[in-house]
Amino acid sequence: MDNEKDYFEKSIAELIPGDIILQPLYRADGLLLITRYKKMSRDLIELIKKHIPNNLMISVSRNENKYNSNTRFDILTHNNNNNIDDEINKSHNLFVDFLSNYPLWNNLSNKLESAKLKERAEIIKINILQLIEENESVNSLLVSMKSYDDILLIHSINVALLSLNIGLTLELSLDELLDLALAALFSNIGFTKFPKKEFKRFLMSERTALKPIKAHFELFNQLTSSSPLLRKKSIIFGILDHHEHYDGSGYPIGKKGTQISLYGRIIMIAHNYDELVGGYNNKRTFLPVHAIGHIYEDNYSKYDKDIINIFIHRTTHFKLDAIINIKNNIKAKIIDFEDFVHSPHLPTIELTSGKIINMKNSSISQI
Repeated sequence: MDNEKDYFEKSIAELIPGDIILQPLYRADGLLLITRYKKMSRDLIELIKKHIPNNLMISVSRNENKYNSNTRFDILTHNNNNNIDDEINKSHNLFVDFLSNYPLWNNLSNKLESAKLKERAEIIKINILQLIEENESVNSLLVSMKSYDDILLIHSINVALLSLNIGLTLELSLDELLDLALAALFSNIGFTKFPKKEFKRFLMSERTALKPIKAHFELFNQLTSSSPLLRKKSIIFGILDHHEHYDGSGYPIGKKGTQISLYGRIIMIAHNYDELVGGYNNKRTFLPVHAIGHIYEDNYSKYDKDIINIFIHRTTHFKLDAIINIKNNIKAKIIDFEDFVHSPHLPTIELTSGKIINMKNSSISQI
């Protein structure tokens, strides 16, 4: 029967390869981890279990005829809209609706300390939604990413939101924040012209091969040639520079320090953070709090330490009384810092059991 129920409830711990999840799953940092209608593999299940409480109940199906890649255009909305063609035709509203339901988008101002930054966060969100609704070239590029690959789209949106978070702490102007968001959002758009197998090979590599990196930069130029908005010098250099390392060891040309554009330095941090927490289904997956710590400890080689310091000190990620996930969905409350100046990412925490741990003197395996 057409009306027969073809889905059932299952906990995260019970997922098996072949299951198709019917709802999006978000990480503890509020960024999208897995889209709805995603067919589970062993690697995806392992990734989900690292970020989502294993006792969480979700809706699952095994009906590939109904829930498959043909429903791709419905993955970005929480609404149960069965008319996929209408969804495609309303792509402007689709992306607006998607961002409006995105946890980090809604909680962006809560990540910031000052009232001024909170206010500016709300203004830039309005500006971005208006741009998506009104600019055909921006919307067309978003649709092309959505049609090409779920993982690439999720990663791109996550990087844009993370870059906005960093840009707000640096007190960039509203115009600068909008350009930064566009540079971050389309920093990987060139990959949409790669054959899918070639793109997947690139993801599985160390991703330092210059040939595909340069190729996707060239394709970005082609894809945006008719869009004056995306041909701004600051946006172009933000995209070109987001693989450069602060110590000069990056690529494609080995820029060093402030030779790297400001947007490039910001996007580099956001891009690598999302990769560390599984943004490209990376098997070496960190929880959000440990990913930030990993970047902080590496800030003398890859990253601009001034940007990272401002970001950590002016957001709520590591603040007294903040609740953080530290391991296998174990939550803890920050109660003190032994050395906030030099090690703001290693607080003293209190577990729900009452146990107190100084993260500066304890490895993750001991917690």
